[in-house]
Amino acid sequence: MFYSTAVIYPWIVTAVYWGLLAPGRFPSAFDLWTNTSQHALNSLYAFFEILFPRTEPLPWLDLIPTIILLALYLGLAYLTHATEGFYVYDFLDLQDHSSGIVAAYIIGILVAAIVVFLIVRYLIVLRVWVTEKKLGKTGKFSSRGKVGAVHEEAGKTIPLHHVSAK
Repeated sequence: MFYSTAVIYPWIVTAVYWGLLAPGRFPSAFDLWTNTSQHALNSLYAFFEILFPRTEPLPWLDLIPTIILLALYLGLAYLTHATEGFYVYDFLDLQDHSSGIVAAYIIGILVAAIVVFLIVRYLIVLRVWVTEKKLGKTGKFSSRGKVGAVHEEAGKTIPLHHVSAK
């Protein structure tokens, strides 16, 4: 589940920030740099996580907690308004926008999360197909810590509990 959020949420954060919150808000080069590092590089890291590690496709069940966590985050934004008196995200402000527009933003982010989940899942499926099926790069998994695992040493298979640390 943690991996799913690490490869899904950065895309949503980047799209929402640069699409709704950021235009015209950088009075200095430092502000531009900090916002780029916080709201754009995260997608670069997520892309790296999708492309390079040997992970399995995202489980379908991870979509449910991903949506629940987004809903809790939305609740936190409204809690911040109730306790601190300001909206963390201007597009949630019911004084500036009609309830229909705010609902459209919320539903749009929900749909974006589902679409991003599907894209990421099938990018990983594609990566697994290309690297493991087509190229035959299945690699080796570590047997460290597995009960009954064996270690190959000088052509002999030895149970791990008989292997000394070198």
